[in-house]
Amino acid sequence: MLGLLTACAPATTTPKSSLAAQATLQGSQLTVTVVNTGPYDLLLEDGCPRPFTAGFNVLPVPNDLSASNADQPCVASILPPRLWRVGERLSASLTVALPVGTRTVQAWARPRVRLAPGGQPQGDVKVLDVVTPTFTITVR
Repeated sequence: MLGLLTACAPATTTPKSSLAAQATLQGSQLTVTVVNTGPYDLLLEDGCPRPFTAGFNVLPVPNDLSASNADQPCVASILPPRLWRVGERLSASLTVALPVGTRTVQAWARPRVRLAPGGQPQGDVKVLDVVTPTFTITVR
């Protein structure tokens, strides 16, 4: 019976693309970089902050030690979606203000994207949660 149900199911599937993120900290400036690892180009929808919301959480969660760039000011006018090609990197930054001590941190990004195989928009806009590997910060 399972084989029959599978055979009758639609053969089309929604294409998928992947993103990867990394974080760098220089002084108190945290930069979250996201790369479109493909296999499809994406359309990055305009939002505030630009190019995407980024932030960090001190682990373990929940605690009061987290921040994001969500409150950064933006240009008032809406811009058209921007093509985000496979292999292209986009970055967003925010200031890290943590109390003295050593903490384990995980940075994240939330780009708003649509698939764009061949540069043509496809499907709905999705907000993707992309996280970096954890890293340790020591504030003295």
